Amino acid sequence: MLSVLLLGMNVGTASPSFVCSLENLSGTDKTHLRVYRNEIFARHGRPFKSKDLNQIFYESGWYTEDSSYTDARLTAEDRSCLNIIQGLEKNTRNVLKPDLDGDGIGEKIYFDGKTLRINSASITVNQDVSGFAYNVSSEQFKSWMTVEDFQYSDSVRELLVVTNPGEEDETQFQIFRYSNNTITPLMKRPEWVPHQHFKRSNGKLIHKSTNCGTTTTSAFVYYKNAIVRRDSTKGTFNPNACAACPYVYLNDQELQFVDEILKNQSSEDLYGPDEIALGVRGEGETVRVKIVEVKPETSYIDQLSFVVETKDGDFWV
Repeated sequence: MLSVLLLGMNVGTASPSFVCSLENLSGTDKTHLRVYRNEIFARHGRPFKSKDLNQIFYESGWYTEDSSYTDARLTAEDRSCLNIIQGLEKNTRNVLKPDLDGDGIGEKIYFDGKTLRINSASITVNQDVSGFAYNVSSEQFKSWMTVEDFQYSDSVRELLVVTNPGEEDETQFQIFRYSNNTITPLMKRPEWVPHQHFKRSNGKLIHKSTNCGTTTTSAFVYYKNAIVRRDSTKGTFNPNACAACPYVYLNDQELQFVDEILKNQSSEDLYGPDEIALGVRGEGETVRVKIVEVKPETSYIDQLSFVVETKDGDFWV
């Protein structure tokens, strides 16, 4: 970020303590890594053809384009940092110890689906972690996070955390800022999106989804130290084109996802039966089933029945 990669230079508002290391930059989304990589060249005056890079660097206040630029100006430290960033651009999944507050020291992050801890600070992300229908360790939960950078002009980066992975193609997320050993959620509430595919640009995340005959573009914009959602929709709403599919869970020792039922039963005029096998159970064993709508949608269900097959081949409804 423009105030992170100092690379031995006393330029602008760059943090003098930041270390360009694998740990400090790991977990950063590729869009931001591209900016950081080109910042190395920008600090030596390299001209750019990309409009977004030109805008970002000119707004920094320290960038001066030099038509005589050559890569010979790069120092050994520059080239070392380039190698680190290029390696991360090929693989950005694992969050190790990213520097979020710009003090040059990577943060120790722990997330178990319920509690997010950054160093000694903690915040409750979920009261109920049943949405995480996975048996994973806290280390594996790191795959549910990405490091974002909504303001290239400051020394702080943000952490996007999946607060509920949902099932199949939807996810719920919140964005946090860590500063002065405090974790602050930047959105009023976690937001659902049909899939975790964002287009990133300076100061915002852009998400597009198509459903119910409409295409909705959601911009998550950094504004007055918070992130606000701004939606715009094209197309004509058609309730019969809405996706709908209740999710079925077995609720034994822990919540276990089974399958979806009555997919696309999005209108009370539609009719169609569906069934899901819940497995073999012992005599007298209690079966607990949970049926929920994970996403903000409506399904139309007239009747639910449990069919039990006995050892003798008889059926009970």
